Amino acid sequence: MLQDRARALSEALQTKIRGQDEAVDLAWVGFLAGGHLLLEGPPGIGKTTLARALAASASCSFKRIQMTSDLLPGEIVGTLRPRADGSGYEFREGPIFTQMLLADELNRTGPKTQAALLEAMAEAAVTVDGTTYPLPHPFWVVATQNPLESQGVFPLPESQLDRFMIWVEMGLPGAEEERRVYRAAVDGAVAQPAPTPKDTLSVADLLEIRSLLPLIHVDPTLIDYLQKVLAAVRSDAEVITGVSVRGGLSWIRAAQARAWSRSRNFVIPEDLTRLAGPVLAHRLRLVQSKAPHSRRLQVVERALEGVAAPK
Repeated sequence: MLQDRARALSEALQTKIRGQDEAVDLAWVGFLAGGHLLLEGPPGIGKTTLARALAASASCSFKRIQMTSDLLPGEIVGTLRPRADGSGYEFREGPIFTQMLLADELNRTGPKTQAALLEAMAEAAVTVDGTTYPLPHPFWVVATQNPLESQGVFPLPESQLDRFMIWVEMGLPGAEEERRVYRAAVDGAVAQPAPTPKDTLSVADLLEIRSLLPLIHVDPTLIDYLQKVLAAVRSDAEVITGVSVRGGLSWIRAAQARAWSRSRNFVIPEDLTRLAGPVLAHRLRLVQSKAPHSRRLQVVERALEGVAAPK
C-alpha cells in the first residue's frame, strides 16, 4: 500500500537524520506536497544530508549546486552557445534541468543569481533569450541557507521566500543524540545501504500522492479559522507585509499532506496549528527589518493564540 511505503520511508529518514525528528517530519510533508523547502541552520548539522536522503527516497533525477558569491545565472539555467558548424546558436541546459534540485547555501550567492530560480520555482520553466524551456516534471527545489548572522550572506528577497512552502529550522541535536552520533563514528558503524528502487517512491507514486491531496477533506470551519489567523497576522503591529494568498494555499496544501501522511482523509485543527509557523513566518516582512526569524514566529503564535481553533 502506498501509504505504508511512504510511512516506512519517513521512519527510515528519522533514523538516518538523528536528533532532527521535527525537521524531518516537516521536510517529509513538503516532499509529499511538492512544495519547495528551505532548510536553515548552521553548517555541519545535517541540512545537506537531509536533502540527499529525501532525494534517495524517490526515483527522481537529482542535481546539487553549491551556491557561491561568484556563481552566474547562466551556470544554473544554461546558456546559448555557437553550434560547431557555425549555423547559429543552441541552448545548453544547466543543472536546473532536473526533477529535484538541491541549492546548497542559497544565500551565499548574490541577488541576481538567486533570481535565476524565481521563474523555475513558480512556473517549472526557465526563459533564456526570449525562449521558454519547460523543466522536468515534477520539479522540486530544496535549498539550504546559513543563518543571517553568518558572514558573507545575501538575504533572500520576499518574492523568493514566498515561493518556499516550508521553512525548516535545524539546530544542534540533543545531548544524547549527539553522543550517539559520536559513538557510531568511534565504533565504526556501518552506514545503512541506500534504499533499493523497490523501496523508494517512483515518480508515478509521487504524482499519485499529490493527485490525492486535494481529495483530503478540509471542513469549512477550518477555512474560516485559517482566514482569521491570516487576518490576525496581517493586522499585527509589527507586520508591514503579511502572508500572501499563495501562502494561505500552501498552508492548506501542507495540512492535507500532513493528514495523508497520518492515514487520515480529513484535516484536523492540529494539522494547521503545527504547520503555521513553518509555513507562514518566513513570508512576513516586519517593521524591524533585521529582526531574527524567532520574532516572525512570535507574530504567528500571537495570531494562533488570539483565534479560537474549531473543536
